[in-house]
Amino acid sequence: FLKNSFEAVKNGESPIDVKNEIEKSRDLVLKHLDEISIEVTDELIYSVALTSANGEEEIAKIVADAFIKAGEYGAVSHLRSNTDETYLDYIDGTLLEGGYASDYFVNNPSDRTVEFSNPLIVLSTGMFKTVRMIQPFLEFALKEQRPIVVVADWSDSQTFSVRDMVISNKVQRQAPFALVNAPSFGNKRRDLLADLALKLGTTCITSLSGDDFLGRELEFLGTCEKIVIGKSDTIITPFKNDELQKEVARLSVNPNA
Repeated sequence: FLKNSFEAVKNGESPIDVKNEIEKSRDLVLKHLDEISIEVTDELIYSVALTSANGEEEIAKIVADAFIKAGEYGAVSHLRSNTDETYLDYIDGTLLEGGYASDYFVNNPSDRTVEFSNPLIVLSTGMFKTVRMIQPFLEFALKEQRPIVVVADWSDSQTFSVRDMVISNKVQRQAPFALVNAPSFGNKRRDLLADLALKLGTTCITSLSGDDFLGRELEFLGTCEKIVIGKSDTIITPFKNDELQKEVARLSVNPNA
């Protein structure tokens, strides 16, 4: 399709005319797809799951239930079970593939998790290499008497002194602090945290944000209803976010945006 379009322009056709024809063709294809489309019902989901499971009804029901519960904007993934059981876990919230940076942050010993309600949250694609970078956020949280969670790269040795300072404050002053390892790397990390920032009502710190946040704390502080941090992953339950709902609606209308 593109090859023929470029060829037409090369042979003297107007690029504007070619673009208009491409858009007309696109609209015709979309109209035809709308006409032949069928509604995806729960029964249809189960039917597809049953075929995929080679007729195994128990597996098909689990798969169908997963997609039905996740809904149109949810996500479904599968993991190897540590038992001989096949089962469905439903997570009400956003799953972040990064856990706490130290066992010292654990405040729920029975589950080995960190749990906060209505915490302040800072997201960064990079590292907090100095105490000066992170201190404004910690002091703001103490002043507001709220827990704070800082998601960043805590695996590099350049961050260890900052991490140890936060742990010291947590242990000695019983301050409700937690550090969480940022997920993934590079552009994927940037995109994941940018999406999460939208849900939490904040802005993610990047290399363009500078390294002095004194007086700028509110610009980079988000919040959520509840957060549960495990050793390797974190579940965040955001407050209802009108901006997020608008963005979901926009992408629903234009998936390529």
